Amino acid sequence: MNKGPRCEIKEKIETQYTEKITLKTEMTTREEEIAKILKETSFPYLRFQIPISSKEVSVGNIETECDLETETQIQSTKYKKIEKTLEKHLKEMKEREDPNYLSTLVTCHIQLLETIEILQETTPYIIHFNINEETVLYDEKNAIPVLSDFRMGLIESDLENEYEYLVPEYDENQYWPFEIYMLTHTSQEVESFMESHRIRPKEEALNEY
Repeated sequence: MNKGPRCEIKEKIETQYTEKITLKTEMTTREEEIAKILKETSFPYLRFQIPISSKEVSVGNIETECDLETETQIQSTKYKKIEKTLEKHLKEMKEREDPNYLSTLVTCHIQLLETIEILQETTPYIIHFNINEETVLYDEKNAIPVLSDFRMGLIESDLENEYEYLVPEYDENQYWPFEIYMLTHTSQEVESFMESHRIRPKEEALNEY
């Protein structure tokens, strides 16, 4: 009987929403806790893909590719439907040599830092703790990056208690690791773009005269 984390449970897709059927765990409960905090911010669904609603469902009412025991707790969670990651969006722009590629890259960087700042300003404050190419989505309609998957998220009380050992040098006023990552990614993309289009830095061109 397969009941591990790789057990695939199919999603129900609607026009505007994605309904995910998942096993109910401490991680899904944590995501719901963080969603309640973020719903108190302005336009929470613009910058965050957080649960809109959730409900428990019985094993017999879902279509699954694995065997589940009848006492297994399963929940259905509704999210705003966003199909593309930011990485995929930028890659597509780069491949078709979109003239707005660089401006979009920089704008998205700024927007993501603003999103991180919102997490810092909530009460209690939140740390996503799992920002990567899969959890940063892109809302094409509103032209803005969207942070998703808060199942590994931490809140202020976690840092004061059992999770403190994970980030011993954490400073609530600094998100420099993420900022450095994004700035490094931006500079590498700009350099790659310039090389592919044979664009030289202004200072280098001036030195020839």
